[in-house]
Amino acid sequence: MSKALVLGAGVSGLAAAWALRREGVEPQVLEAAERPGGKIRTGGRDGFRYELGPNAIQGAPALLELVRAAGLEGEMVAASNELKKRFVVHGGRLVALPTGPKEAWSTPVLSRGALARLLTEPFRRRGPGPHESVTRFVERRLGREPARLVDAVVLGIFAGDPGELAMGYAFPKIYRLEAEHGSLLVGAIQSRRAARAAGEGGGGVEVPKLVSFRGGLGGLVEGLATPLQIAYRHRVEEVKASDGGFLVRGRSGDGPFELHAERLICALPVHVATHVLAPLGPTEPFQRIPHSTLAVVNLGVRCDQVRHPLDGFGFLAPHHEGREILGAIFASTLFPDRTPEGHAVLTVMAGGRRRPEVVELSDSELLRHVTYELEQLLGLEGEPVLAEVARWQPGIPQASAVMGRVREAGAAMEEAHPRLTLLGDWLHGVGLPACIAAGWAVRP
Repeated sequence: MSKALVLGAGVSGLAAAWALRREGVEPQVLEAAERPGGKIRTGGRDGFRYELGPNAIQGAPALLELVRAAGLEGEMVAASNELKKRFVVHGGRLVALPTGPKEAWSTPVLSRGALARLLTEPFRRRGPGPHESVTRFVERRLGREPARLVDAVVLGIFAGDPGELAMGYAFPKIYRLEAEHGSLLVGAIQSRRAARAAGEGGGGVEVPKLVSFRGGLGGLVEGLATPLQIAYRHRVEEVKASDGGFLVRGRSGDGPFELHAERLICALPVHVATHVLAPLGPTEPFQRIPHSTLAVVNLGVRCDQVRHPLDGFGFLAPHHEGREILGAIFASTLFPDRTPEGHAVLTVMAGGRRRPEVVELSDSELLRHVTYELEQLLGLEGEPVLAEVARWQPGIPQASAVMGRVREAGAAMEEAHPRLTLLGDWLHGVGLPACIAAGWAVRP
């Protein structure tokens, strides 16, 4: 018998476990892997440290509260100011994105006609609803040229196809600007005024825009996991309602196990949750969530091997540019203490929803494609001094139009079983802040 069980030690499950501890309940956590963190994984060797999953977290109140509760404030580090500068592949070369009106007027990525059309945005009609695709939403409100830039943004977040993603589920904050204000520009201005009146939404406390931890994001999940009661190598296979609570069956390294819990938090990946939760209600909509497979390639290089100054966050390559890679993060520019002196780390993303075959390449083939692309775009010369590949399959859940039915099914299951809470990037959003906020909001 356990008062509370958390299934899954990804960041959603870890945040939920700490939320229960905050309320005086010590949960037991079951994790199928041998480590915590889910898609968060930090690697390192030969003096290099790099991320094989997410690279950093946007600062948010829930993250700061969780970090304080776990006593990890001293481990948090803010990213370099270089992140303000971002590049996009345009016409086969890297072009810095405009950061203000003056740069926007002179940028080659948008024509004068496209810029003039942006001024008419407040007069555009509202769309049909949250199921409208990201492509159609942006074309309708901003025009075709901005939609091509948004394609790059979608690659950076979802590794996805903006024609498949639904605006109301993929970018709910932006969608609400239109729904509530009739205009993105008007809504943004009014939202900014409201945030300033409320002390920037943080009670006057300055929230870092982008952060990591001294040991990388792996340091965050290790710090969160260490005080918790986590049973690793415990794979959950079935959950049933039983005696006013839940009966959880599965298999560990020592054989089958069976646990009973009064309170259950399910923070499992959707492809696992679909089968595990089937005895509690219909999970067919969960099976329909598309995913984007992704390969992450970390390259350690000498600085004199790269002609580009790496003076920014990184770059993204819109699909129409025909690149094999989706983009790259200048990881050691954001966090300069993660390489030996005179070296840099480039974190490259490849594959995605529209190029899944790239993820299936062998390591040597994938590295050949990646280094060729970086030779063209960054002026990379010679062989990297370090290379490590990680593959994420099934990968990143895509916030397509099916999300309406997914959330309805999830809400119905929670209503039928009031002591059950569902969490995960497939339900609350793929960003780490959304996952942490949902987990931190859990109550006994």
